[in-house]
Amino acid sequence: SLPGEAPKIDRFLQVLGEAYYSQNQDGLLTVDCAYVLSFSMIMLSAELHNPKIKVRMTPQQFIRNCRGINDGADLQQEYLRKIYESISES
Repeated sequence: SLPGEAPKIDRFLQVLGEAYYSQNQDGLLTVDCAYVLSFSMIMLSAELHNPKIKVRMTPQQFIRNCRGINDGADLQQEYLRKIYESISES
């Protein structure tokens, strides 16, 4: 069992992952991939936009962090780079 608000956050990410998967299946092999990618996107956004964090994650680090999340395979680097750019520009 997850402590505190973690179960609510986990459930939110599950629903978000399911919705993302249903609308963006190109290259995503499973709903689990969409779940992990959604979590990675939230973490990236928090890191890139938190003024207390001095050293920001690079696109290449984000791509490396997402390695193997697609049912053991990698997502296309260009796809992940576009996600990174979208989040960094928002």
